[in-house]
Amino acid sequence: MVNTLQRFGQAIAVAAAFLVLMSVPSLAVDDYDCNTISIGRLGALQARAALVNFVRCAEQHVSDVGWTQAEADFHNDPKWKDGAMYLFAIDTDGYLIFSAGGLSAPGDANDSPDRVDEDGKMHRRRMVYTAGTFGSGFVTYRFGNPVTGESSPKVSYVVSVREPHGERSAILGAGFYPVAAPGTCSPARVRASLVYTRTDVEQFVRCAELELKQRGLVALHDLGSNARWTSGLVYIFLLDRASLYAIVHPTLEGQDLGDLVDSTGFKFVEEMADITEHYGDGYTYYEFINPATGATEPKISYVRNVKIDGFDYILGAGLYVAAGKACLDMPAARDVDTRAELELFVSCAADMVATRGTNAFDLLLNHPTWIEGSTYIFVVNQQCVSIVYPLEYRADANDCSDVDADGTLLNQNIKDIANSEAGKGFTSYIWQNPATGKEERKTSYVVGVELDGEIVAVGAGLYGLE
Repeated sequence: MVNTLQRFGQAIAVAAAFLVLMSVPSLAVDDYDCNTISIGRLGALQARAALVNFVRCAEQHVSDVGWTQAEADFHNDPKWKDGAMYLFAIDTDGYLIFSAGGLSAPGDANDSPDRVDEDGKMHRRRMVYTAGTFGSGFVTYRFGNPVTGESSPKVSYVVSVREPHGERSAILGAGFYPVAAPGTCSPARVRASLVYTRTDVEQFVRCAELELKQRGLVALHDLGSNARWTSGLVYIFLLDRASLYAIVHPTLEGQDLGDLVDSTGFKFVEEMADITEHYGDGYTYYEFINPATGATEPKISYVRNVKIDGFDYILGAGLYVAAGKACLDMPAARDVDTRAELELFVSCAADMVATRGTNAFDLLLNHPTWIEGSTYIFVVNQQCVSIVYPLEYRADANDCSDVDADGTLLNQNIKDIANSEAGKGFTSYIWQNPATGKEERKTSYVVGVELDGEIVAVGAGLYGLE
């Protein structure tokens, strides 16, 4: 074990990771799949090959319908715009033609070929050079992310378009924000308490890998004990791939895990070693003890091979499958539109609070699954105090006698539903809609959950719901 740790420390101290971006040759559009631009949500696109496919198919769309119709589609059709994924075009002088992201507009204060990012890079000049000289290629720079509102590293693919935009020659492009780059791995954005989806766990592990390569041996202690890397049922583990010893693990550190099996007899650690050896990264499905509940539950772990100075390590983290299988298909906050979807949304939030306790609060207040626009989760305790509430509007309305514009008892009604025999139900009242800034009728669904020995009300609502 000592040799393993020494070998690991030496490896980190002397190793450096280098990424080489290769230019992508110009290919005929027939080489791209424009029937299915991406698999899953377009906004989750993170692969350069998929980005090339997306931009090339947009180029074909311009050729098929012309710039006027194509621009309208790029701005409004979810096939072409989703979250942080959108199309833009500049002319060959570096001036903006359009941007579907909404952060820039032709002729605004930032519309200049000499525009620089916060690192001083003239990214538009690089786009003009790359597309003009090579026909197409990648440009990496920092830019505002319309989803997070932050300036983040961005990888854009640009292509010189044959179809002129009026009298101007055009360069068409789009880009994604890498989920695991130094500028996107800050503790404010990536931490154990915010891991909820498969995308989250992959970014979490990739950022842990970056932490190892940047900080070396000193990072081992933090990965095993710092609240950023371990929170309840979410934690980082690190195994020596040759010996299968646990170098970092909350309960099994220092042990040989090679013969570890789950309740079905499956040697899941051996499976992790096989996946990382032959495929580099992947998922393992097995049963394991949930540290938050003490029960053995189905678990999905994402693992990556970390190669440092010729030695291989297994780095991973996992998610426990929700007890209610319906929650696997739960709509995210932005997709909750009906009474039935609202019931499922709140019920799954209540299950998470029951399972994770107060560790769930970070997710409810910050994760896009649980909060977007006018849809969000709130939690009210027996004193009618909102212990989870993401808005500033009437944030001090923490009294059981508080009423809305119609005189309806707000928190008291919510508390009564949580304490009722059914323990769940609907309530209606007047409340400010954060999407409009106006007070409107809101219908909320509430579920009572036991938390730290008392019943709390977990709820969410929709405006204009009949």
